Amino acid sequence: MANIVITTHWTDGDVLPFIKIGSELRKRGHRVTLITHCYYKNMAKSQGLDFEAWDSPEQHRQMLEDMKEELDPLRNPCALERYKKKYESIEVRLREFKKVIAHCNTTDTVLVAKNRSSVAAYLAAEKLNIPLVCVFMAPSEMLSMVSYEMMLGKLLANELNLLRKELNLAPVKSWLAWQSSPKRQIALWPDWFAEPIEEWPAEVINVGFPLSYNERFDNLPPDLMEDLLGDEAPVVITGGTSKTIRPEFYPLCVETCRLSGRKGILVTRYEELLPKELPDKVKWFRELPLNKIFPYTSAVIHHGGMGTLSGAIAAGVPQLVLPYYLDRPYNALCLKKLGIAEYLPPIKWKPEIMVDALQKITASSFRERCKLFSKKVSLQNTMNEICCLIEETVNNEEFLLKDISLLQTT
Repeated sequence: MANIVITTHWTDGDVLPFIKIGSELRKRGHRVTLITHCYYKNMAKSQGLDFEAWDSPEQHRQMLEDMKEELDPLRNPCALERYKKKYESIEVRLREFKKVIAHCNTTDTVLVAKNRSSVAAYLAAEKLNIPLVCVFMAPSEMLSMVSYEMMLGKLLANELNLLRKELNLAPVKSWLAWQSSPKRQIALWPDWFAEPIEEWPAEVINVGFPLSYNERFDNLPPDLMEDLLGDEAPVVITGGTSKTIRPEFYPLCVETCRLSGRKGILVTRYEELLPKELPDKVKWFRELPLNKIFPYTSAVIHHGGMGTLSGAIAAGVPQLVLPYYLDRPYNALCLKKLGIAEYLPPIKWKPEIMVDALQKITASSFRERCKLFSKKVSLQNTMNEICCLIEETVNNEEFLLKDISLLQTT
C-alpha cells in the first residue's frame, strides 16, 4: 500500500474534506499523514491518520484573528501585505517544505495538496520527483489564479523563483504554469454545479461534493432536538468557521428571523460576532454537525462556503446566501443559477429584503426543486472516485509534475 501525504491550510472548509479523504484512504490500507493546523490534530488522529502541525495553538489562534485583515484588500492593502508576509513568506514556505519532505520517505509516496497554498508540497513533489494530486475546493479558485497571473504574474513568478533558489531549483517562466503543473487535478464539486473554467490550462476531474459529518458529536443537545422535531422547522444561520465575514452578518440574520417570526438555530464559534441580545426564538450553539441537522430545517442562511452549501444541497434545504469575499459570491451565483438558492450581495443586506427572500425560498415549489438536486447528490460516489484517482498515481511516472524544463526561464 502507498504512503499518502496530505497538505492543506486555513479553516474547516479547507481541512475537513481532506480528513474525510484521508480516512477513506486509510480504510483501503494506505498509510496517511495529514499536515495542517494543530487545531485538527484530534480529529485526524480519531480517523487513524498520522499528523504533523504547521503551527502551535497560539499561532493558530492568531492566524484566525489575522484572517480578518484579508477582508477588504482594496481598502486596506497594507493589512493584506502584512498577512502575506506573516503566513506566506519564504521563511514560512521553507519551514513547511522541511515538514513535508520528512514524511516523503518511501518510493510509493503520493502528495495530495490543496491548490495554491500548498506551495511546499509542490516543491517537494518536484524536488523528490514524486506524484502530486492537486485538489480544488471551489470553482472560483481556478478563476482567481488566472486573474492573479494576468495582474501579478511577473511579481508572483519572481517571488516563487526566490524560494526556488533557496532549494537549488531552476527559475520558472510562469507562476500559473507552475501552479497548473500537476497532471492529476481534482475538483470537489459535481460537473452540474458550475460551468467548466475554460481559462484553466489543465484538465480537471469533477468528483462531486466530499460530504462529511463532524464525528465529534455523538448526541445532539435535548433542547435542539425539541426544535428540530417540533411542528415548526427552524432556520439555520451560519457564517462558517472563520471570522472573514462582515460584522453585520449575524445581527441581520437574527433580525430577519425575528421579523419573520421564525425559529432560528445560530451556529458560530465566535460569541463576539453575535448581536448583544438574541430573540427568544433564536438559539446559539458554538458548534453543531450541520449536515446531520439540515434535513430537519426549513432553510439555511449562510456565507456561501462550499461545505455548508453542499450539505444543504444534499439535504434538499433551500438556501439564502449572503456572500462576501473569497469564493463565496461565485458559489452563490452557481446556486442561484440552479434555482435552489437566493443570493443577496451586501448592498441588499436589509432586513425587509432578507425577509422577502426567506419567504420566497421556503415556498413548497422552491423546496421541491431543492429535492431534485438532493437526489443528484445521493447518486454520487465521491470518496471512492477520489481514492481511485489518487491510487492510480502511485509509482506511476505519468503523474509526475509536467516537465519543469518547459516552465524554466531561458
